[in-house]
Amino acid sequence: MTARRPIWLALGAALLVLGSVPSAWAGACCVGTTSSQLGRLGPCEKVAAGLGYSLEALLGSWSDRGELHGPGDDRRLTHSFIGLIALRPDRRFQFGVSMPILLQGKQVAGQAEVGGGPGDMNLWLSVEPFEDLGGRRAPPVPMFGLGLRLPTGIPLDRAPGSTGAGATGTGHLAVGPGLRVEKTFTRGALYLSGEALFSLPRPDAPAAPLPGVAWSASLSGAVFLGPRRTVSLSGGMRGVGPAWSHGQPTGRPSHEPWMGLGLTLTPRAGHRWSIGLRHGLPVPALGRNQEGTLMVSVTGTLVGRTLPGVP
Repeated sequence: MTARRPIWLALGAALLVLGSVPSAWAGACCVGTTSSQLGRLGPCEKVAAGLGYSLEALLGSWSDRGELHGPGDDRRLTHSFIGLIALRPDRRFQFGVSMPILLQGKQVAGQAEVGGGPGDMNLWLSVEPFEDLGGRRAPPVPMFGLGLRLPTGIPLDRAPGSTGAGATGTGHLAVGPGLRVEKTFTRGALYLSGEALFSLPRPDAPAAPLPGVAWSASLSGAVFLGPRRTVSLSGGMRGVGPAWSHGQPTGRPSHEPWMGLGLTLTPRAGHRWSIGLRHGLPVPALGRNQEGTLMVSVTGTLVGRTLPGVP
């Protein structure tokens, strides 16, 4: 794979920003930027509505033996426009929904096509039974989640053309659990998270093969650069298990290692901007049967500390 330079640029930027952290800065638990995760509400936030954009490009792929290959003549650029809403009616739980609109260009075997449409809608619920007290001696706090993916996108078998450029969804309803463990300090936080989504049979094609379990795991660190800026560095793995046909696994599992860099800004109360970079790690033997990708994203969010209509 030839695109190694963005990784070192991201690491250099992270070290430069981390090195500029003030030596004596005390953070409050209700600072909006303590939430560096997209769509996630901070402990004192009640509602959020946002719009986001991301651009994902194909950099190459991993073979079944973990070998890295460049993209060759194949190309893929995916533009995603995402709307999201999140609510926290109580300190112990929050929920949200996001809806993407996709525009995708693909070139496969010399044939180029463009397609797009609505993607799969995602709903999520997070339960936080324990309050994060912060500080060095406070224990890490577990948070339990449940995700639901609705098949509102266009599945591959219904997409026009032959390259799959018009495919914007899986065609399957999927549900699964998530776990997040968080530890907050005075100047930063650590997050360990994982989730899995299990696809259900399609009502219109009950005998069709089921996609494998989609899963992800990540470790993130965030540094609070004062009350209005948060920088985060993360890494992890995402993948899909083997598909199922007639009760038997078929095909090979796939996974992609990645690293990311994020910056969250709160220029004024109630406004949040998040900028992110995610890059597939071009390290041989870490990936299998999966594309290597580069994604850049930006999201603007309006955040409130009271629910509409609630004093």
